[in-house]
Amino acid sequence: MIIVAGLNHKSAPVEIREKLAFDEHETLMALKLLKNRFAGAEFVLLATCNRIELYCATGISSEITPEMLIAFLAEFHKVPVQDFRDLLYVHKDEHAVRHLLTVASSLDSMVVGEGQIIGQVKQSYHLACTAKSTGRILNRLFHFAFSTAKKVYTNTSIASGRVSVAGVAVELASQLFADIASAKVVVIGAGKMGELFVQHLQHAGCSDITIVNRSYDRALNIAGQYKIKAEKWEELEPLLGQAGIAIASAEVQDHLFRKESIESVMKSHR
Repeated sequence: MIIVAGLNHKSAPVEIREKLAFDEHETLMALKLLKNRFAGAEFVLLATCNRIELYCATGISSEITPEMLIAFLAEFHKVPVQDFRDLLYVHKDEHAVRHLLTVASSLDSMVVGEGQIIGQVKQSYHLACTAKSTGRILNRLFHFAFSTAKKVYTNTSIASGRVSVAGVAVELASQLFADIASAKVVVIGAGKMGELFVQHLQHAGCSDITIVNRSYDRALNIAGQYKIKAEKWEELEPLLGQAGIAIASAEVQDHLFRKESIESVMKSHR
């Protein structure tokens, strides 16, 4: 039997997804706990900013149920099940297989055709291999998903155009600005998505780009790679006062902007 229990950007708001999020260390820890708790079962945990999905494969006589997997997610993150139970989806057997193929091929993504999800699925599978939580069934299933996604991307036009959140955001900005190439742009966040924003902005002709990040060293690294400017986090508000475009993709625990800060920035644009 194959089970997937999860939630995504369509079923759950971001505040719930954040409570159930896993970083790489937590993913490995969770997989090892699952392997020890449910002997003989196989597990892969797919955790991105838009989805958290737990895949499980068991023998026909196994007593593992979706409710057990859901209870584990709640226990691991110390979040009451009732806070998110109604936001979850559960698929079994052929429906679970079809769901994974849909996810890996980006058909269930926020932007259909985006290329990040297949890398995220592969990374999740590799983490499961590291944790030794996979076996014959999930190994075969995930490799089939990889080959299926490759065929979809290769044999269709699904990936043509600006098919990523970053690409769509820059496309929207170019529609709002008569000459986006001359705009002052601030990119907030120097992670993978922030770097992708820089790539799309430069492709659109933008040259006045400043990247800001809590880790200044990371911002400097991106700035050096793409020959743009980097500033420290403390300079964010005055930078926003000068910018025509601001794009944020930062992983923070508190509010990125406060009402007073935005009001101050808006006054400087009048």
